Amino acid sequence: STICINSLLKIADMDYSNTILYIDEPTNLFFGLTDNKTIVNSKAIISTFIKLFTQCKKVILTDAHLTKTVDIIIKIVLRSSRM
Repeated sequence: STICINSLLKIADMDYSNTILYIDEPTNLFFGLTDNKTIVNSKAIISTFIKLFTQCKKVILTDAHLTKTVDIIIKIVLRSSRM
């Protein structure tokens, strides 16, 4: 299935343990999460995204320009999920 970031709340209560999360252009996604005028409940969407990211079976990221910022964000999310 495909879902846009604005619709993540529709799957907030799902079990992600068998989910393979594929993110194309995570650089744009991560910057868009913090500067997106169309996201109504950004705190809940970010929380759901972190839950999905940390509880899914596998994460696949593809981007022509993976940045150090994306690497740092991924490390922070993974570190916070272990606390």
